[in-house]
Amino acid sequence: MNRSVNRWHIQVSRWGALRVGIPEAQLRRIADDVYELKHKHLDIDFAKTGEIKGKELFKNYVFALQKKGIVSKNLALGVDLVEYIHLKHLPSSVACVSRRASRSFRPTT
Repeated sequence: MNRSVNRWHIQVSRWGALRVGIPEAQLRRIADDVYELKHKHLDIDFAKTGEIKGKELFKNYVFALQKKGIVSKNLALGVDLVEYIHLKHLPSSVACVSRRASRSFRPTT
């Protein structure tokens, strides 16, 4: 993932979804890896029971903080998760819906 994510300030987006396919044979390993990423950026309680919400990881507020030079734990976790998905070559698709238009695309790997 490009580290210049602070330029991704989105005003009109209503919601987006990232769907990731996890092969059943890798489910336990990936769950352990995601736990480690959650623990790295947030606290142990969240790592154990917290649900990752994209709307919290990538809300406009965290990009505004980064633009001011303030590190956001949520954004750092989001970046690490996207990089992990890319590194593991997990099949994924993204859907974005905005006020103006609706569009869906599948990233190429």
